[in-house]
Amino acid sequence: MMNFIDVKDDFLPEKEFRELQKVIMGWHFPWYYNDSIVKDGDGLFQFGHTFYHEAVGDGRSTSGVNSDHYFIIQPLLQRLNVKTLSRAKANLNPAQWWKKNGGYHLDYTENPPIKVAIFYINTCNGYTEFKKVGKVKCVENRVVFFNSNLYHQGITCTNQKRKMVINFNYT
Repeated sequence: MMNFIDVKDDFLPEKEFRELQKVIMGWHFPWYYNDSIVKDGDGLFQFGHTFYHEAVGDGRSTSGVNSDHYFIIQPLLQRLNVKTLSRAKANLNPAQWWKKNGGYHLDYTENPPIKVAIFYINTCNGYTEFKKVGKVKCVENRVVFFNSNLYHQGITCTNQKRKMVINFNYT
């Protein structure tokens, strides 16, 4: 598999996007504190919401649908043409005084690589950076596609209250 990225704007129809955005940015949506972003001791934190996680030897006691809000990602799963979902997780990074990087990482390290899609919920000056490839700005209703063997990191924002994305790992 090649190391490249593909970006698509206006991924969901406007009405579907606004409905999803309203739910995930609403005050009733449950977010869970994570004491690190990539690895323990990285000095960073974020809030997450796992919609789906297929546990494969990672020691988790649960797998499959992990959220009562799984229904809100259904339009995305259909548009992504997901055959097998490994993980779907929303990340919320609070604004910082200066931009901070989350640390380069791979979402999925098994061979063969699988597909990754990052869907942007809001527009801000944060971005996703790909090692030796480039950057993708956070623009609402944008999605970036890449293979799971491509190192990437999230960069926090300074101009909005939060940077919000949904990350999908799938085939």
